[in-house]
Amino acid sequence: MARDHSIQRYRHWYARLLHLYPKLYRERFAEPMEQTFNDLLQDRAKEGRELLAFTLFIFVETLAGILREQTQACFMKSRNIAYIALGTAFILLIPLIAMRFTKEVSWTLFDFVFAGILIFSAGCFFEMARRKAAGNIPYKLGAGMALAAVFLLIWINGAGLSTVLAAS
Repeated sequence: MARDHSIQRYRHWYARLLHLYPKLYRERFAEPMEQTFNDLLQDRAKEGRELLAFTLFIFVETLAGILREQTQACFMKSRNIAYIALGTAFILLIPLIAMRFTKEVSWTLFDFVFAGILIFSAGCFFEMARRKAAGNIPYKLGAGMALAAVFLLIWINGAGLSTVLAAS
């Protein structure tokens, strides 16, 4: 009787644990995983073997799978964000290399941070607009032109402010 109560409790917690999987994965595999877990628990109970240690092992193993699947799902969603970050870094290499070879370019750390935030945020906003457009080319073109205008406006005003601050 007490063993049946333990099995029901373990099954309940295992079902709750499976809710941590990404939705698509959970919809496809949660039911067979629950059934397998239930069958294994029933077999161990019939053999009179320890259930708690086995359940903890399965929970740790499942949690590792959940972390793996969540990481993969997160990477797939934000893959373009990683590309935007790499693009931003490569663009910022241009003034960094120019500083090394010419005296005309003299950026401070603040300039690099400002430019990095501006370029990265413009890329992220365009990615957001691109996802919303879903095949609507005029919308994408309009969003790109608007973001380019805002980017240039902020860039030019930032350069002017930087010049004024450097002169004083």
